[in-house]
Amino acid sequence: MLEWCVKNMQVIEYYELFGEVIASEIAIPELSKASVAKPRIQVSASAPSIEDVTGFTPCHDWLDSASRLYARTWQRGRDYRLSFPGRVDFLLRSDGVIAWSSDPTTDPATVRQLLLNQVIPRYLASAGHHILHASLVRLADERAIAFVGSSGRGKSTLAGYCARRGARIITDDSLSLRTGLNTATAYGGPAGLRLYPDSLLALGYDPQGFAPYQAGSEKRQLQCSPRKSVAARPLDALFLLGSLESAAVANSISVERARGHQAVMDIAASLFGLAPADPRFMQSGLRFAGQLVNQGPPVFWLNYPRQHDWLPALYNVLEELLETPANAD
Repeated sequence: MLEWCVKNMQVIEYYELFGEVIASEIAIPELSKASVAKPRIQVSASAPSIEDVTGFTPCHDWLDSASRLYARTWQRGRDYRLSFPGRVDFLLRSDGVIAWSSDPTTDPATVRQLLLNQVIPRYLASAGHHILHASLVRLADERAIAFVGSSGRGKSTLAGYCARRGARIITDDSLSLRTGLNTATAYGGPAGLRLYPDSLLALGYDPQGFAPYQAGSEKRQLQCSPRKSVAARPLDALFLLGSLESAAVANSISVERARGHQAVMDIAASLFGLAPADPRFMQSGLRFAGQLVNQGPPVFWLNYPRQHDWLPALYNVLEELLETPANAD
């Protein structure tokens, strides 16, 4: 079915994201172009049936930091609708087609950012990918490390500081992992960095050089140049960031090897999904998290004071840890 759809759409370009090829009727400058035309997803500029809600039932709500409705999913069989109230509704069909209908006041950049940072990761999660809320950086010595945690836990700030110390930001908020025996292969999401102005200033960036992330958001975004290659890379270590509550009372840096049931639950809770309460999704996520904790690269709990002046010491602790094999056993 997808092959038929691609043949009958006005394809502008083929792109790569999370190790998959995306055919799109709209230009997506944030992504690198694919070298092969075998798409997993078709992004359609038209949505002839997006307003047909017959048979869809609500399955999950997401709230923002002020407890307001941020997004809602509906499900009909294997099809989903993902709505961002007042901005845009997406239709995610089981044959790989993603289309949308947006409010007239919603700018195209916001639609594109939601597509890249929310919709495609959740769609691929429903199709079997395991995509974490995580930032991934490649250090100057080529090691790849990931910081995992929900919004506000410091992933982007850590990635930005690592970049100031010579690392390359591979992805800012979403990371696809595929596990193997004693390995995990990482596929990055859209390149870029999103931070509040005070964090940008603390890291030595000029906020004026960053574009607004989305209309109505205080966050600013540095759009990195699309990578020429999004080839998979082995993950060397993964750090689970502590809660906001624990960070508020922390007065030192704590790094502990993450093991057992709690580590598995923490990783599973950080996975993207369209219907997080679906038993099949939960079981798949727990199996993945168990493989990652028990058979993958080292996983650590990381807690530290969420104050910018702690970042140099934190980076030194991470560097020393990675250089000491005994600490990773």
